[in-house]
Amino acid sequence: TEPATLWRSPLRGPLGALRWNGHKRKYPKAGWSNLGQYRHQVKVSYPVAERGKLHVLPLHKKICFVTQGWYYTDPPQKGYKPIQHVVTSLCFSRAYTHRLAHTFIEEEIHQLEALAPQIRKWFEEQEKLKDELEEQDASREHVCK
Repeated sequence: TEPATLWRSPLRGPLGALRWNGHKRKYPKAGWSNLGQYRHQVKVSYPVAERGKLHVLPLHKKICFVTQGWYYTDPPQKGYKPIQHVVTSLCFSRAYTHRLAHTFIEEEIHQLEALAPQIRKWFEEQEKLKDELEEQDASREHVCK
């Protein structure tokens, strides 16, 4: 029999086929352990027990809410545990599957607010180019294979 080990197959891309006790999975194991692969990445307990008011974004029905998250930094000296920092975070999850899509901490939200005028300017520039790009696209020959 096969030992109870978790290994990644190099033949199936970066995630690979996961095997646990002889059972093959075509997707990584779900849950909190898979939400953050790196120490500096913000992690949250998901699904969340304590969160703020739930908001549904109208366009794609994405869900956003505020909750407590954490991230780790390197220890002060070698041999010590990494330092855990608890932060307030804004989380987005997918519309129908409710899988966690992205997490922003408060400092990132402040930086996005500061960049808002520049981002609006970029959108306006792209809107001006829209008609020209549509004309170029219409003049190209479309071939179905």
